[in-house]
Amino acid sequence: MQIRDDIRHILHEPTWRYPIATGLISIPLSLLIQWSLIDEPGLVPPLVGGIVVSVIFRHHSVPSRRLGWRAGLVASVGVVIGTLSFLLELAGGTHTLFSGGVAVFFLAFVTGLFILLYGVIGAIGGIIGEWVGRKIGRRNVESSPA
Repeated sequence: MQIRDDIRHILHEPTWRYPIATGLISIPLSLLIQWSLIDEPGLVPPLVGGIVVSVIFRHHSVPSRRLGWRAGLVASVGVVIGTLSFLLELAGGTHTLFSGGVAVFFLAFVTGLFILLYGVIGAIGGIIGEWVGRKIGRRNVESSPA
């Protein structure tokens, strides 16, 4: 019951609800682009996710950096999926206990760095999205007939 209450609390909190909503919309497209065009994880999905979530939800009380950070974390799902598939391939090989353990440790470390990097890039995207949102908002106010 505790996990269900935690999930319900997260989904009702605006700082998580907006990035999760936009992330769930953009993750299939981001993964398709990432897996079909390039072999390594790219920094475009968290940046674009941070920009999009900040522009869309610019009128809400949630800070754009926080929205972008969380959108970047949601975008890191592709990295985690790639890591899990690599772990399954690694488990199929013949390794000593030490070399397999070291490989898993470094893989977990690098994956953690990628998740952190995706969060930071998403936060930068959130800042850019806030700036773009202000420019769009100002232009709409100036061009609207009185």
